[in-house]
Amino acid sequence: MSLLIDIPYCDKDEAKLLGAKWNPELKKWFIKNKSDYPKFSKWIVKGEGYTTILCDYFYIVLGVRKCFKCHKLTNVMCFAVKNFLLMGKSQNEFDFPYEYFHNDVHISPIIKSLPEGFLGFLNNKYKFYFDFSKTTGDSYFANHCDHCGMIQGNYYLFEEPDSPFYVDSVECASELNLFKIKLKYDLICDLDLSIGSDDYLIEKYAKLHDTDIVI
Repeated sequence: MSLLIDIPYCDKDEAKLLGAKWNPELKKWFIKNKSDYPKFSKWIVKGEGYTTILCDYFYIVLGVRKCFKCHKLTNVMCFAVKNFLLMGKSQNEFDFPYEYFHNDVHISPIIKSLPEGFLGFLNNKYKFYFDFSKTTGDSYFANHCDHCGMIQGNYYLFEEPDSPFYVDSVECASELNLFKIKLKYDLICDLDLSIGSDDYLIEKYAKLHDTDIVI
């Protein structure tokens, strides 16, 4: 696995000294080893916050809830990640602030920067697409009822104790289905991540499925 990275032409010599390689077919720079990723934080991390690098794979998570409008059971989905690097911007040549997570599976409402083709797949298969919520007065990628098409707000999917993606028990975790999506390259993204003390239950008790999907 490797990481594709955008490096300005004026920085190419510096990047090459750090170990970046040029892929002429993709016309992209890439970094081969995960252990080297933090060296390139000046080109990876935007702004003053942290950036996430997803490594190897992530999951589509399927659950079920009752639509608040038509009251029928509808499928809902979110994402989950296990192997990822949380990276901040370096303050000097010796300081590479980062942390690698790989122990537990964690739930995420959305992984930003997913390819457009894959987002289209989620729309067609799961009715998961960008939409405006009158309740929040904002637009975001959201689930929609299989029957009436009503948006299923994130608060009722993630925040309440009886929400399908609020994992706090073996019973809740065992009702989830996780489908592994493999990555062709590690992915730089923004991640809205929820980390809870009971997250270890997800991988232990949820139903895990392999797929042939590679993005």
